[in-house]
Amino acid sequence: MQRFNAGQKKICLWILVSISLFSCGVNKKLYQKAIDDITNIQEVRAKVEGELNLCGQTRDALSLNLSLTQGQVDSLLRKADTLLLRINDEKTKNQNLASQKKELERQSQIFQDLLKQFKSMIETGQLEVKYENGRMVVQMGANILFKLGSTTISEDGQVALQKIAEVLKTVPDRIFQIEGHTDNLPIKSARFPSNWELSVMRSVEVVKFLEMEGISGSHLSAAGYSEFHPLDDNSTEEGRSENRRIEIVVLPNLQQLPEINNVRQ
Repeated sequence: MQRFNAGQKKICLWILVSISLFSCGVNKKLYQKAIDDITNIQEVRAKVEGELNLCGQTRDALSLNLSLTQGQVDSLLRKADTLLLRINDEKTKNQNLASQKKELERQSQIFQDLLKQFKSMIETGQLEVKYENGRMVVQMGANILFKLGSTTISEDGQVALQKIAEVLKTVPDRIFQIEGHTDNLPIKSARFPSNWELSVMRSVEVVKFLEMEGISGSHLSAAGYSEFHPLDDNSTEEGRSENRRIEIVVLPNLQQLPEINNVRQ
């Protein structure tokens, strides 16, 4: 059996209503007015349904725009976070650079003060003061301190070291590393099998003397470099004499250096 759809049902309903009205003797004008009213209602309903449909489309479009806008906001927030991290990194870098600059200026001032205090010893050729590889170095010829092949500090060497100790005590926040250097002439004895032992023992003797002169042992260290850090050519006596030396390296206090942090590249 064939089924009627909603539209067909409505038509059949109107036909039945019309037949009923005519059969009941309803006025034709009233009947037409009812038909017109129904038609107007249907038109209003269709208009409302169209507007509702349009509102639904507008709502969907607004929802899509809102979704896109939220995505843009999220993207902007991520970019802002990245920019903030970069700003903080730059701020940290600038702070570290400022700290490093301040420390370098402080080291430079200490170096200038040492030069002034060592002026008389520099003028008499007892020592040199130089700044190399970021380090302040007080350099003394080994011939002033020791006889050839010996680790016993001479009387003149003791006088010189006493003067040096008085100056070094004016910078108590520093570490002093005493470094021994030899020429390349081999030495072999029961006490010194090689230049390694000789260079180390000379630096140790200087450390012990400076400690007796009032410099704290916690601020002293000893190192030996044998013949492997020459200043001049070992093929001549003048060059070998230049290479036999004691160097007092003024090291920075590590606690005063700026901290090194991980920095994004």
